[in-house]
Amino acid sequence: MNAQAQAANSDATNARVSVESAVAARPSSAIETDGVLHDVQSTLDSLAGMAHGLSQQKLEIVKMREALEERRLATLERERQLAEREERLSQQEQRLQEEKQGIERVAEQNAAVLADRSTALQALAETVDSRDRATTKRAEVLSQEQQSIDRQLNQMRARIQELDDRETGLQRQGAELADRFKQLLDAKERFGAIVKGFNETVRFNTTYSAISKTVGTGAEEA
Repeated sequence: MNAQAQAANSDATNARVSVESAVAARPSSAIETDGVLHDVQSTLDSLAGMAHGLSQQKLEIVKMREALEERRLATLERERQLAEREERLSQQEQRLQEEKQGIERVAEQNAAVLADRSTALQALAETVDSRDRATTKRAEVLSQEQQSIDRQLNQMRARIQELDDRETGLQRQGAELADRFKQLLDAKERFGAIVKGFNETVRFNTTYSAISKTVGTGAEEA
C-alpha cells in the first residue's frame, strides 16, 4: 500500500512538471493549453484522491495490526489464567478423590462391623422374643433400623458414583466439585451419627437382656 501511494504521488508530480513545461514551451497556444491544463488538473486531482485513499488504507491497516496485537496479548493472558484455573481444579479434584477413597474405606469397615453386629443382634432378638411382646417389637424396630442403614449405604455409594461422572468445562467442573465435596462431608457426618445411634441401640439391648435374665433368674429362685 505504501509503494502504491508513493507511485501515485510520483505520477502526480511528473504530470505537474510536464504541464508546466508544455505551458512554457507553447505560450502562443493559450486556448489549447487551457484545455490541456484542465485535463491535467483533473488527472492530478484524481491522482491526489487516490493517494489520499491509499494513505487512509495504510492507516486502517496499521490500526488493524494494533488491534490484532492487542487481541493476541489478551488471548495469551486468558490462556495463562485458564491454565492456572485448570491447575487449581486439578488439585481440588485430587483432594476430593483422596477424601472419597477414605470414606469408601470407612464405609467398608463399618459395613463389616455392622454385619457382625447384625448377626449378634439377631441371636439376641431370638432370645428376647420368647419373653414378651415388647421385646419382640423392639427387635423389629432394630431390623428396620438395619434396613434403613443399608439404604443409606447404597445412597452414599450412588453419590460417590455420581462424582465419577463429572461434566467437562472448567467453570462448571469447579462448582460441581465443591458441591459434591460438601455432599460427601454431610454424608460422612450422617453416617457417623447413624453408626453411633446403632451402637447405643445394641448396648441398650445387651443391657436389657442381662437385666431380663437377672430378673427371670430371681423370680425362678423365689
